[in-house]
Amino acid sequence: MDLNQALRQLEEPIKTIASEQVTPTAADLSKSLEAMRLGSVMFTYADLGGLLLSDRDSNAYRHSVSEIQKAVSKKGERVSESEIESLVQRAILKSLNITGRDLESDISNRIRHSVSELRTELQTPPASWQIQLEILGLAPQGLPRRFGRCEFYFGDDSRVQIVTQRLELVANSIQRGTTRQEQARQGVMARVRECLLGKTCIETYVDAVDALAARNIAEKQVRLTLDILNFYANVLLTQLQHRLCLAGDELPARRWYVVSSEVRTEASVSDGRIGPLFPFSFDMIKPERLGYERISILLQKLKVSKLENRILAALQWAGRALVERRKEEAFLLFAISLEALLLKDEVASEITERFALRASYLAISKPEARIKAYRELKKLYGTRSKIVHAGNTRITDEELAKIRFFAETILLTMLSVSPFASMIEEAELEDWFETAIVGGTDYTLGRDIVNGPTEASSENDQSS
Repeated sequence: MDLNQALRQLEEPIKTIASEQVTPTAADLSKSLEAMRLGSVMFTYADLGGLLLSDRDSNAYRHSVSEIQKAVSKKGERVSESEIESLVQRAILKSLNITGRDLESDISNRIRHSVSELRTELQTPPASWQIQLEILGLAPQGLPRRFGRCEFYFGDDSRVQIVTQRLELVANSIQRGTTRQEQARQGVMARVRECLLGKTCIETYVDAVDALAARNIAEKQVRLTLDILNFYANVLLTQLQHRLCLAGDELPARRWYVVSSEVRTEASVSDGRIGPLFPFSFDMIKPERLGYERISILLQKLKVSKLENRILAALQWAGRALVERRKEEAFLLFAISLEALLLKDEVASEITERFALRASYLAISKPEARIKAYRELKKLYGTRSKIVHAGNTRITDEELAKIRFFAETILLTMLSVSPFASMIEEAELEDWFETAIVGGTDYTLGRDIVNGPTEASSENDQSS
């Protein structure tokens, strides 16, 4: 259903509501929470009045809102769902003319005009928004640094002043209000300094219609960037574990265990630190290594190909796996990473076979070792299915190490080994698999999961 169809569908519920219109009284407002728990919907706006919908009308209203949200989201997440619902509510109230402000007496004309106005508002061109967010697990050394569409910086006095000056320009472009509004504006500036000063932060730009949509798009963009950085940090810097995250995400902590047994007449209290010990620094990574610059450029693109999207998704899942503490969760995330990269609209019965075949070809160069890898991958995919379908959570260190090996090796192969490093379109990878599996194509970065890295791959790793 497109936007025009969804808006035409909205007209019928408005006509039904108009025929049995209920304006909320003071008693209704006091019982609004109870009414909403029972399935009713209530909304009010100071300039347009308010409305209490019956259960039947509430269902029709929710369906219309949902269809409009789906239609708008087909063009991207430029308008938040809450903003769309608010615009729909205002259109309904304008149509009903509860306050009597509209001189048009014909309900059909008012509905037609309000829906047309709603269409225009929903098609408002997006504006550019600047977003600042605090980042945890990042050292101030080597900052500022840009990766993808994000700039990482340390919030010292000079940088915070730049941000506040930008906000001042925005504030000065708005007509000055009352003394209370001016005090509120100054309070916002003080709050900005409090949020950024002395923190490691990220700045990015997004296109959106409203502020909430801008926040949602920015957070999605930032999380993708952080997940990919976590991949590089934990693959290239294996002597340390790093975790970049947004404020409010799970942080390193000290975990306590109080253990006792009356039978064994034994009791103990122990603790240990869970999570990374050292912050990540951009100075630790050489930009020319293993596709790092390629991914930074890829993240800056407004539109990526299907293959590029598969690569980004695979990196994101692998980055999440590398910082996940629970074995079964990490195992599943590595498996999802490989699926995202290797599988394209597969028939269910073919998934395990194609998964194992493709992964073994990308990870292993020697034919005799590739057979062992193929069999191992089929077992690992079976373990993945048990986690998803049977709730199996008994993952051994060996199983986790194997799935991690395959995920890391295959992703690094895709990012830095010819011909994969220059592939853009999905058909290029699909054609390569077809040729390789039939003709036995070899390349140099393959690793032997049984006997360790091949001689060729060791030389390649050193040159990387």
